[in-house]
Amino acid sequence: MIESVRRDAIYGVSTQEFKGLGVSDHFKRRHKWRLYVVDNRKSLIGEVHMLLEERISQDYVQAMKARDSFSSSVLSFLRAQIKNVKVDKRLELVPDEEVITVLKKQVKQRQDSITQFKAGGRVDLAEKEEKELVILKKYLPPEMSTEKLKSIIEEVVSTSGAVSIKDMGRVMKDVLGRLGGQADNQTVGALVKERLSKI
Repeated sequence: MIESVRRDAIYGVSTQEFKGLGVSDHFKRRHKWRLYVVDNRKSLIGEVHMLLEERISQDYVQAMKARDSFSSSVLSFLRAQIKNVKVDKRLELVPDEEVITVLKKQVKQRQDSITQFKAGGRVDLAEKEEKELVILKKYLPPEMSTEKLKSIIEEVVSTSGAVSIKDMGRVMKDVLGRLGGQADNQTVGALVKERLSKI
């Protein structure tokens, strides 16, 4: 019978907890684990959650093997951007949150390019950007519904003591921290501004 459940972040699992499970330190460092405490901690069952960085790398290798030059080119550039974050912040592995930030920047660039190319009558280039956008978006978490987003904004406004549009920065920071990359910053900003303007 499962008595308790805890999700540990990277490096959050002690060597003692893994003793006897045959799990190497290298493996622990490279994965997030959900630990299920069973029968008074007599046994532990680990469920691996692959990091986005690793998933992207695996997909890149598969694209190369399949000689999919289009996908491999998109993923190669994405991996380079992720590597820049790793070097700049001196990380062994890049957390999903950081990868999502990189992805969103890439998505925004593609969206801007699509708008510009269509305005300039370059449908061919716009279609290329749209195909790249499809590849990038599959690594982003599902978009949160507007109703759920408004509910979170309402909760933050109520608990933060926001009293005017001047509190937008503080409210935005709190809201974005709760979303886990599941909403576009521009959309969040518009909804927060709309809510604060009604106070």
